Amino acid sequence: MRTTEDYTAFADVSTPQTMEKDGDITNFVENKIATGLWTYCMPIILIIGTFGNVSSILVFRRYKWRSSTLPMYLSALAFVDLNLLYFGLLENAVSLLLNRNMKSTNTALCIVVIWIVYSSGTVSAWLLVAVTLQRVMCVVWPHAMTSLCSTRKSIVLVLLIVTLPWVLHSCLAFAHYVNGNSTCTNYDDLEYFRFKVWPVVDMIVSSLVPATILLICNFILISRLYVSLNEARRLTCSSLSSRRRATSSTTMTLVILTTAFLLLTLPINVEQLWEGELRRRAVSPIPTSMEAKTYLAWTITDLLWYSNSALNFLFYCLSGSKFRNEFVVLLCCRENSTAKAKAMATPAKRSTSISEETKTKGENECSGTTNIDTKL
Repeated sequence: MRTTEDYTAFADVSTPQTMEKDGDITNFVENKIATGLWTYCMPIILIIGTFGNVSSILVFRRYKWRSSTLPMYLSALAFVDLNLLYFGLLENAVSLLLNRNMKSTNTALCIVVIWIVYSSGTVSAWLLVAVTLQRVMCVVWPHAMTSLCSTRKSIVLVLLIVTLPWVLHSCLAFAHYVNGNSTCTNYDDLEYFRFKVWPVVDMIVSSLVPATILLICNFILISRLYVSLNEARRLTCSSLSSRRRATSSTTMTLVILTTAFLLLTLPINVEQLWEGELRRRAVSPIPTSMEAKTYLAWTITDLLWYSNSALNFLFYCLSGSKFRNEFVVLLCCRENSTAKAKAMATPAKRSTSISEETKTKGENECSGTTNIDTKL
């Protein structure tokens, strides 16, 4: 991830003002494409992200956190993504298109905005890791879920996930200041740290390690669910159809979220390393044509990275039937569907529910596994 000041600093240092440049960057087609992407894609990402994350928070509030801590993690993820979109995407777009930079107002604001953007990106990645790990524990140790994933422990874990990245990214935030040209940039003696050391650290902590854990967890989860489904087929239990739906829903959600995370967040880290290497090897001023190409590459990867914070709501709707149902109920301004059903339940219905529960228990014993609600 990177801010507009990081790109400006790269261009300014790589091409000294004393050297003649090969043209105005605004005349290059790459610059025009990049400007068009910021002009038209930014509002779309911001609108979708705002609607989706706010809707996700409202829907997850309807879930009972005592029965599952998953809504708490996903609500925190939606809130962090909102911060990322407004302090990062919107600020970048305003700076590039309207030439009004909020970070350059004063050093304190420069530090705070950079701190929020970079920390939020890392927090978002590790919240997704926490959600996936919880799903794995639900399948591998279903009987220990009450002790392993209690509400209190989940709250502590969320606080740690939020706090540790803020401590880590304080090193980067306090390396910036507003110089005499009213530009939020890093200190001159920290150039190597900013463009060589930090991109590697950021890529490892915010992208590679979370992505590796997600891939491993998904492999374990999909394997266990596949085995469970085969056992259900072999024993021909009546709960086969419900298991298949739960398996399909969980698998689709995790695969989509993980794939999106990899495809949308890794490119910007690679782009930072590429520009850092280009900067290090530059023995002469970088031509303006190359600046235009690097600006386009930064624009594309930056927009992809912010898209990761805007699309989770769509993934929930595509793969989670319970989430879709609760969202429809929310739009229709109705009561919580589960609570309403319980409130309207008659004694006869309660008896029927008990009978069905006993039947389900027998079916679970038949399959040798525990029935776990894995839908969003």
